[in-house]
Formats: sequence, C-alpha cells, structure tokens
Amino acid sequence: MSRKKDVSPRRTIKRLNVRRPQDTGETIDALELRLATAGASVLPETPGATIQIKREHIKVAEKAFQWRLPGHNRLPSDDHILTLARAINRGDQLPPILVFPVGSDFYVMDGHHRLAAYDSAGWSKSIPAIVFTGTLKEAERVALRSNNR
Repeated sequence: MSRKKDVSPRRTIKRLNVRRPQDTGETIDALELRLATAGASVLPETPGATIQIKREHIKVAEKAFQWRLPGHNRLPSDDHILTLARAINRGDQLPPILVFPVGSDFYVMDGHHRLAAYDSAGWSKSIPAIVFTGTLKEAERVALRSNNR
C-alpha cells in the first residue's frame, strides 16, 4: 500500500517571474541622516539571533550595501534567484539575510539574491534575518566583504 503525498499545487517559476526588490536609491549619507532622525531601531533580544521580519520592513539601498555593477552577470544572477525561489517553493529553508536597522526598517547588507528569491516565489510570510548591531560604517565594511565573495 503506497502513501499519498500531500502535494499542494506549486507555481512554476520561470525567468520572466524574477522580481528584484525596489531599490530606495539611498546612500550611506542618506542612511546616516535617517539614523539621526528615525528614533530607536528595533533590535532582537539576543544579538546574532535569527528573527522573522515582515517583508514591508525590509529595504534595499544598493548604493549603500551592494557593489556589483548594474547589469553585470544579469543572466547568471537571474538563474541563481530562480534556483533559490524554486527551493523556497519546495519548502527548503534559506540562510537568513543580514540586515542593518534604521528605525522600524531593515536594510539588506547581505542576501540580495535571497530577498529577490522570496519576492519571485511570491512569499507572503516573514523573512528570516540576522540584525547587524554595529555602526553604519562597520555595516558598510561587512557588506562590502560579504558581496566580494
């Protein structure tokens, strides 16, 4: 006797389904200004712990935390995003993204492809993230090292 698997219908993800997050266009200087006026940031009780963040609170500021050339390696990048999106739809867990807190928002330092994969997969739940607790200058250096892999 074979057991039936409970298989819910899954959406087929193709290259045209790649959804890259909207870039705010903010720079390090703009984030410094926001930090000065945004009030206290939301930090996890345990530094370095993975927390769940609602998608609407996750922002992308490529001028601050992403140093890849626009349009460079776009097809391999799309392929990577699609692979990650398919993994999300299979139920696989991706490593948490690394974010920098500014008020009630969180800016992606590392995990731009993973965030794009969540968007491309139509993910509606919170996204696992680790909140960076250092200074903005330290965050800039960590993001640069992370994106040079």
